[in-house]
Amino acid sequence: MPEWGYPLPEDHYYGFSSYKNNYFVNKNTIFQYSLDLDSSEHLILAGGSNTFGQGIISDNLKQILEKKWPKKNIQYLAYPGWGPPHVLKRLGSLNLKQLIPQSEGLFIYHYYRFHLNRSCVSLSFLEWNKGVIPRYVIESNTLVSKGIYSASVAFHMKMVLLGLKYTLKSLFGPSATLDNFNILNMDKCLKLNAKILKAMEKEYLSQFPKGKFLVALMPGFNDEVDYDVYESLTAEKIQTIKGHDHVSFSLKDISTDQYFQNDGHVKTRLLEKFLPIYKFIFEEQ
Repeated sequence: MPEWGYPLPEDHYYGFSSYKNNYFVNKNTIFQYSLDLDSSEHLILAGGSNTFGQGIISDNLKQILEKKWPKKNIQYLAYPGWGPPHVLKRLGSLNLKQLIPQSEGLFIYHYYRFHLNRSCVSLSFLEWNKGVIPRYVIESNTLVSKGIYSASVAFHMKMVLLGLKYTLKSLFGPSATLDNFNILNMDKCLKLNAKILKAMEKEYLSQFPKGKFLVALMPGFNDEVDYDVYESLTAEKIQTIKGHDHVSFSLKDISTDQYFQNDGHVKTRLLEKFLPIYKFIFEEQ
């Protein structure tokens, strides 16, 4: 496994397939940990590739935060391509109390705007993910795990839609896409997303009753989507903060080359600009 925050092999997404039967039960596959007995509390950074630090060759998020708050045992529960369903399934397969000695601490799920596509499995997400994602559905207002998405009828239905998408592109050009088409409508999507994060909170607190759980909506959200996600999470009584309320810049006003890698992932300089978000979180806790 490559070091955290350093470039991964080009085919790292496709490695998911070979792990789909035991990927979420192998304690050494993803979760980086070291017993830090000098720290007074833990801090778990959960999310996808930007939280993980994909492609970063200088300081990653863990290293940046350790410089400012050295007394926290900071660990990752993040990986490229992950969204809320991945983190929930992974969290449920780990006995974190054996890996992290501090009973008190904080779990932050770093929510970027495209994570809604991952909770609801949009066509654009399936295009490269190939359906290797834990599948959750709501039955009688209860979140239920249904195994791997690629084994479901819904997956094959969306593969048909992907075929239609490519047909439309070939006939009418790149603008003829179905990228935003979801079998779930937006209200159902928001509800499913919130239920997944609520289950994540419950799982974390079952292992760390003295811990605290929150979702950070990271800067870059579309205002309308940001509001809808925020409202749906707070309706589930999930502590949620809007990251852009705590930074002094707009992503529209900063140089792409300075703050983003060629593939769109964040650089260290942008992570450093997010420090006021963590300052607010730690002061509020």
